[in-house]
Amino acid sequence: NAMKVTTLSVPVALLFASAAFASGFVPTSTHINVADVAASRLPASRIFASLNNDAYNSPRSESVPQPAVMKAAILPFLASSTVAATTAFPITVLASTGDAITAAVIPSALWAYGHFLSILVIVGCLTAERIIVKADMTPSEEDTIVKLDLVYGLMAALLIISGFARATTYGKGGDYYIHETLFWVKMTVSGIWGGLSLFPSLTFYKRNFARKNSELEVPPLSDKLASRLHSIINAEISAILSIPVLATLMSRGVWYSPDLPYQLGLVASLAATGGSFYFYARQALDWKEE
Repeated sequence: NAMKVTTLSVPVALLFASAAFASGFVPTSTHINVADVAASRLPASRIFASLNNDAYNSPRSESVPQPAVMKAAILPFLASSTVAATTAFPITVLASTGDAITAAVIPSALWAYGHFLSILVIVGCLTAERIIVKADMTPSEEDTIVKLDLVYGLMAALLIISGFARATTYGKGGDYYIHETLFWVKMTVSGIWGGLSLFPSLTFYKRNFARKNSELEVPPLSDKLASRLHSIINAEISAILSIPVLATLMSRGVWYSPDLPYQLGLVASLAATGGSFYFYARQALDWKEE
């Protein structure tokens, strides 16, 4: 359903326009007639698209509006609002934009929510594992770790899927990210983090399987293995917490270079990911108490 038509008196609209003018909200790359916005003649989807176009998002574009351009865009609206204010004639500020806003904004917001939620849940799972894991764990505690690891895996999948959607559809696009140095640093850290996660997962799944499908008694978790698990989980937490920092920097164009050979970043991240997966998987499967 479309949003209910909202009307405001011109003095309120004039105040809004003045605040926008003072704060520099109108970007130079926006091709929107402000008077059309005020009169609700411009669809919300057009507003969203203009404010989110490539020129506006590019880290090398002029993101600080020039006063002359701002004045040229907003003064007609201020003038018309002033004239209308003398007659106290209300204007429509927002009308029937619900469907357009939903189509343009809601999917992006949901993917962003899923991305942030997955990080929070992953950190929660890792923190719980770090607290629970210790030498001589009970079978019940090990079962809890297995359940936490399952939630962890599901959230990791959501993190990857939502991150891909945000980068390709709702972000700056693949062409931007492949030329961003920190994107490949982030991919490398993510790959190492994924490899690290295999050690606790395989360790506890292996013990859980042996306990339920073998007549032999599974020995309690040793001090040595518990210490190794603590080190791995600490490294996982450090890796996952570093990813948002890299993401915020790369989205702002830090170390962006249009001449960056993306093949170099791709090879480096794949090598780090493959090496990490192999190393920690083999270490978990071949673990022996000495």
